[in-house]
Amino acid sequence: GNVVRCRPPDNRTPKPNELAACWGAYGLHDVTLHTPRVIVPLGGVPLSQLISGARISEYERVMTPAWVDGTPTWVLPMYHPSYLIRQGGEESELHRFWVHALDNLREQILDGLDAPVLPDPSTYRSEIECLLPAALIQRCRDSLPIIGKALSVDLETTGLMPWEKNARILSASISNGSTTIAFLVDHPENPHKDLARHVLLKILQQADVLIAHNAVFEIRWLSAAYGAQVFSWNWADTMARAYAAHGATKRAGADEEATGTRLGSLGNQTQINYGFNVKSLTNVDPMKWKSTPVKDYLLYNGLDAKWTWKLWHEKLSPELKVEVERQRGAVRAAAAISWRGML
Repeated sequence: GNVVRCRPPDNRTPKPNELAACWGAYGLHDVTLHTPRVIVPLGGVPLSQLISGARISEYERVMTPAWVDGTPTWVLPMYHPSYLIRQGGEESELHRFWVHALDNLREQILDGLDAPVLPDPSTYRSEIECLLPAALIQRCRDSLPIIGKALSVDLETTGLMPWEKNARILSASISNGSTTIAFLVDHPENPHKDLARHVLLKILQQADVLIAHNAVFEIRWLSAAYGAQVFSWNWADTMARAYAAHGATKRAGADEEATGTRLGSLGNQTQINYGFNVKSLTNVDPMKWKSTPVKDYLLYNGLDAKWTWKLWHEKLSPELKVEVERQRGAVRAAAAISWRGML
């Protein structure tokens, strides 16, 4: 069925109030009534009703789990047939890819496509400790506040580059998979900046593997703070892993590098793997840190580290493992080039 039950004037895109009226009254009722294993939204409008904020250009032909009216459901976004006609119709390469994707879906259904298994929404924010300065001091009296052989790290900073004027690491979050902590570093509201810098360094030094989403960013900032030792640490990168995964699947008809870049964001990766966009869990804009309450800012930071850790520990095929290892070397090289450029 359609998202709206009647065609808007001049075939325009339905307005928000029209979508709310028709989808809320009829569309979700149809989903609840039939409990489909997979929904194929044709175009960006129906996709937006199933996965908030998702763009058809990013998710087209990417099998994605989502909560639809409280039910874990597969969503396979496809371009609208009218778009295919404008691109050349049945003679176009895009049309052939479109048909091929539907054929693959049919085979999956015939093979017994299982419903997606998704984490309970109540766990999205759980096990994250936002340590204010006094709490960090208390936790550090006897030992480090967190340890682990494989730790994910996420930094919130004043900008993209550590050599910019007044650049500093505002906060850091670390996760070992079972616990995540977030604490202020060089944030103006932290009166114990030296202690926070020291604690951050000691936590990172004791780990065997450090995981980041876009590790070049973390390596760049940490090397500016702690020197060349950062390059000797064993880094893993969930963004590079996403590029490898989407490159290996070779989405026909799409620019492989551009597709990996779009789908490689942490928000898109949590949507594709867990059925929700981690960036939608708070209203925090990290660039507006001066006006953001500290606890909200630390929660935003901690969410990134928690779900980065989980992404890295998703299973990979043997072929993807080889590509991911290759990407890890490229990440370190790119960070080293950036660091030398800074000097």
